[in-house]
Amino acid sequence: MTKILKVFIFILLTSIYFSGIAGNLDSLLKMENKVGPEQQAHLFNQIAREYIRIDEGKAVFYINKAMASADKAHQPKETAQAYLYFAVIKKRQNNLDQASAFYQKVIDSFEKTNDTSLVSKAYTGLAQIEYTNGSLFQSIKYL
Repeated sequence: MTKILKVFIFILLTSIYFSGIAGNLDSLLKMENKVGPEQQAHLFNQIAREYIRIDEGKAVFYINKAMASADKAHQPKETAQAYLYFAVIKKRQNNLDQASAFYQKVIDSFEKTNDTSLVSKAYTGLAQIEYTNGSLFQSIKYL
């Protein structure tokens, strides 16, 4: 009886989690053709963020759209955010060298963006990669 209850609770929580993602994603996708060029990169990054959890292929598609829109609208912060999402995907795929390169691009963009939050996330990602590679002292330097 307790096993059935645990399975039921798991299914319930999973459905609530994914319905929340789907609802937010649906709302974002509906806005795709309604926003101006200045908001496109931000919207595409938001869509990519939602897709990262459920479909990396679609996430990459929207990251690329975000980068193209950000470059066209001269929005380096949105470009840096797209690099961060690329890094997250590459880290999940265990392609740590590419993930490190994308994290470094976020850090290099600081002079243009002045976004300490993005840079902090990039340094945290680099620290996690170094820790995974067994370089404890190097990971501490990033933190």
